[in-house]
Amino acid sequence: MTPRENFLSCLRRTGFDHIPLDLSLCQSQVEAFQKRFGHTHYHEWFGLDHHSTHLAITPTFHAGSALFPREELPASTVFDEYGVGHSKGSEAAFHMTRMHHPLRGPIEVGEIHDYPLPRVELETENRLTEQVRSLQAAGFAVTCGWECTVWERAWYLRSMEDLMVDMMFEDEKAAVLLDRITAFSEACVARMARA
Repeated sequence: MTPRENFLSCLRRTGFDHIPLDLSLCQSQVEAFQKRFGHTHYHEWFGLDHHSTHLAITPTFHAGSALFPREELPASTVFDEYGVGHSKGSEAAFHMTRMHHPLRGPIEVGEIHDYPLPRVELETENRLTEQVRSLQAAGFAVTCGWECTVWERAWYLRSMEDLMVDMMFEDEKAAVLLDRITAFSEACVARMARA
C-alpha cells in the first residue's frame, strides 16, 4: 500500500501495513530539526503516511491597535489574523503570551456585527488545492487542521469572562459572535474539504 492507502485503510478499519503515526512540530522544533538534519522534511524522516497543511487566512484590518479603543496595549503587542493581540511578559515566556481581546468590555452588538473577521483569498484556496493534489500524487494522505474553531475563537475576541456573562444573561452579543465565528469556520472547512 502507498502511505495514503495505508492511512485511509486504517481509518476505515479495513487493515493496515503499519500503524500510522501523527506528529506536528512547532516552529522552534522544525528549526532544531533543520539544524540537526539539514532539511525540514520531518514527515518523511519519521515515515508519516500523511502531510498536514492549512488554509491561510488574510486579516482585513489595517492597524491592530485601532481594534482596541478601550485598552492601551504594550508596544511589543503583535496581532493575529483575527486582530487578537498577544504580548510577552518576558523572553522566558517562550510560547505563552498575554492575550488582548478586541471586543472585551462594554460594547454594543453592532460592534460584533461590524468586527473585521479575516477572509480567504481565492489565490490561497487555489494554492491549497494544488498542494493537496501534489501530495496525493506523491502517495500521501493529506490532513488539514482548523483549530480553535468556534468557542476558543469567540472568547479570544470577546474574553472568556465577557463571553460567559453574555451567555449566562442570554445577551444577544453571545449569539451574534458565536454565529459569525461559526459561519466563518464552516466556510473555511468547506474550502479545505473541496481542496
